[in-house]
Amino acid sequence: MSRRVVIAISSLLRPGSEIALRSLAEGLPADIRENVEVIGHSPPQNENAKDVLRDYFPRVDWTFEADPALSGEMLSMCFRLEPVKNNIRNNLLQWYGQLKLAELCAARVADCSLYDCIIWTRPDLLFLLPIRISAFYNSTWIELSPHDHWCGVNDRFMIGHPIVMIRRLRILDYFVNVWYEAMIRNPDEVIGGRFWNPEIVLAHYLRDELQISVRPCYTLFCRLRRINGSFYCILPRLNKYALMASINVADVVGLETERASFENRLRNCADIQKHYGEIADPRRTRILGARAPKDLVPLEIIIEKLYSQRF
Repeated sequence: MSRRVVIAISSLLRPGSEIALRSLAEGLPADIRENVEVIGHSPPQNENAKDVLRDYFPRVDWTFEADPALSGEMLSMCFRLEPVKNNIRNNLLQWYGQLKLAELCAARVADCSLYDCIIWTRPDLLFLLPIRISAFYNSTWIELSPHDHWCGVNDRFMIGHPIVMIRRLRILDYFVNVWYEAMIRNPDEVIGGRFWNPEIVLAHYLRDELQISVRPCYTLFCRLRRINGSFYCILPRLNKYALMASINVADVVGLETERASFENRLRNCADIQKHYGEIADPRRTRILGARAPKDLVPLEIIIEKLYSQRF
């Protein structure tokens, strides 16, 4: 039986999203492309970037919608938010886009038995290893990449059964109505002596609200940004490779080769970052000034040393 897969994409189509989306399409097994349907939701910008996906998949539907106005009450939900890389407006808009995408996906996959899985991702990720699709998915677990967890779980790429993926994309309601209120009542119990970030909120959502397990999928990617007219890559960090200890981790067997390849490529990223890092992440510069590490690597270096060797 042919496998049917939905790729669900949310967030801003940035300059360079054409490159990122092509890496997504080419990272998937070629024999499933004719059965892949793409659903996207973004604010209006660089709208034609989505069209590169039409070279690979028979159906690409994308909704462009202006960002909503956020209330002062929502924008004040930033107590103990990590200040260097996060701001509450961006977090809320990311989750709003995911919520709208959940609605679009639910309408498409009303009969979930017709679809094997939903892949959710963002349009700014350059994939550095092939994307593996498991033999089956059910509603008790979800797959994500175990890098860049930031004390929670990676919140940029996931694969799972349609039922659980649509629920996962509704995290905004959980944050506004459950998690934030509990956190401000007792921050030391909820987040300990640290700041919070979207990765931590997602980890709590999967564990406490959805009560599903997490499996590593060993998909590796970096983020692509255009800065001062040139493209740079924000590489995954070696010291942020793990699954949060308090998350329920489902047993996985038979992925030894994928894990070894993932770990080797992650070490390659660390070496390249060390030797070819050229500029600092502007978000860090705003806070750290001249102390911000120069660890963003030019795209052409990544293409030469990582991307061209991803298969």
